[in-house]
Amino acid sequence: FSGFQYNEKQAQTLNLNYKLINTNISQDQKFLQENLKSNSDILIQDILQAINEKKELVILPETAFAFDLKNTKYELILKELSYKITIITGAFHVEKEHTYNSTYIFKKGNVYILNKHFLVPFGEEIPFFKDLTKKYFLKNIEEFSKGPIQSKYKLDNQIITNAICYEATKEQNYQNSQIIIALSNNAWFNNSSEYKLQQLLMKFYASKYGVSVYHAT
Repeated sequence: FSGFQYNEKQAQTLNLNYKLINTNISQDQKFLQENLKSNSDILIQDILQAINEKKELVILPETAFAFDLKNTKYELILKELSYKITIITGAFHVEKEHTYNSTYIFKKGNVYILNKHFLVPFGEEIPFFKDLTKKYFLKNIEEFSKGPIQSKYKLDNQIITNAICYEATKEQNYQNSQIIIALSNNAWFNNSSEYKLQQLLMKFYASKYGVSVYHAT
């Protein structure tokens, strides 16, 4: 879906002709090493299709590319394609022994990386008793590092607030925003009610603050 606009406030909408790519890859298959190439090749085909449809912007989900994109052939491909279309996608970002859940923006041959700040407790970080939790309860968990508290970027002279999954439910991200582009990997939720809760919170805050939300999942 593309935008929640209600009558309470007039929301600003994207100037660009855009396409949302919503993938349908199960969580148990997405991160398997043997599937990374085939899944990534499908995403490239989706982007090429958006170019054929004369779109100016394509938005892919959180961790659509389920690895660190830097210095890979896919980074080179995306940079080249970005001369024809602006690409926003989720992927991992590893820097100086820190791993981030990130948004990559490819535009005119350049790449910009925005790192997630609000991490999911016990899913992306251990909020307290780290040593005890890792030793006895979540031995194999790998924590993400935090990026800046709020990341923004510019598209066609419009200021966009970046949100990755959980961040799209944080009220403070709506208080000084007009447009939010949100990326989610809702395969995490399976058939739980958390996905519906996410939608309700996003609609509520979008309506309350007059914000347009563009959500790829």
